[in-house]
Amino acid sequence: MIFMLIFNMKYNWLFIFMLFISPLLVISMNSWFSIWINMELNLMMFIVYLMLNNIYIYDLCMKYFLVNSFSSMLFIFMMNFLLFYYNNMFFLMIINISMMLKLGMMPFHFWFIDLMMNLNWISNLVISTWQKIIPFFILMFIYLQNLVLMFILISSIFSMIFSMNQIYLKKIYAYSSINHMCWLLMSLIFSELIWMMYFFIYMMINLLLMFMLKIFNINYLMDLFYKFSNKYMKIFFMFLMFSLGGLPPFLGFIMKWYLIFYLINNYNFFILLILIFFSLIFLFFYLRMLYMNMFINYMNFNLMKFYTIKLNFNTILVINFMIMFLSIFVLYFYI
Repeated sequence: MIFMLIFNMKYNWLFIFMLFISPLLVISMNSWFSIWINMELNLMMFIVYLMLNNIYIYDLCMKYFLVNSFSSMLFIFMMNFLLFYYNNMFFLMIINISMMLKLGMMPFHFWFIDLMMNLNWISNLVISTWQKIIPFFILMFIYLQNLVLMFILISSIFSMIFSMNQIYLKKIYAYSSINHMCWLLMSLIFSELIWMMYFFIYMMINLLLMFMLKIFNINYLMDLFYKFSNKYMKIFFMFLMFSLGGLPPFLGFIMKWYLIFYLINNYNFFILLILIFFSLIFLFFYLRMLYMNMFINYMNFNLMKFYTIKLNFNTILVINFMIMFLSIFVLYFYI
């Protein structure tokens, strides 16, 4: 079913190849100018993908282009200045802010929320995971710790506040993505391996979750109790939400567990308290979604008959557990 969704999309193979290979090419580059060119190439390929697979969003494509091209312009200008003024704090700060703009961190989150609300689920998956690799890779080498911590605190607090009383799932997942970006930035400060494993697990959870929401065409909280007519889908959706919220012993808790271990060893108790507290608030939002899905008898609200798509539940569950045990194995031998 996942492959059917992929092949029903409109795309050009060259554009898709360049879109998904460009973040990987950045890892092998040793020049800031080459990284900037690859970043602009990735931007243009993603805009083409958006215009082909989302209708009536040409103004949003222009907004995405203006925001990301402005941040790329800041990046290349400040990099040229750093050639003459090595390790100048002002230029490094502007570069960090430009990457926060690309990541959609608060207070630069308005374009990201607007896009997430109007794109389909597959495009939301790409913009919330794959398009974040290049900014994270740049921040891996030139981050300013105090500035990054300030963005982490602001984004954690306000993403929780703005998520209250939301009924539109895409908006909830947009603010959830900002909250997870805080954990990813924190892991980037302490260990690149922790960041890689966290990002990989977060991407896999979002892949399974957003494909499920795409298949059943779920956009609002009220859709959860009458579009999930398969009990296995309900259970699998519950597992994914628990994992996304970081509830032990699920997969999403593993990476938060190791990051908590690093934060305790480095005596960053205040940052740790902030991250855990607001993650628990997000877990409450996920439990509210599960209440709509699991504990309301959908037969009493059978407003219309929906065609139930049968997915191979056992296969997806085995993949989830394989990823969990692989992450535990790698972290045990390398940390």
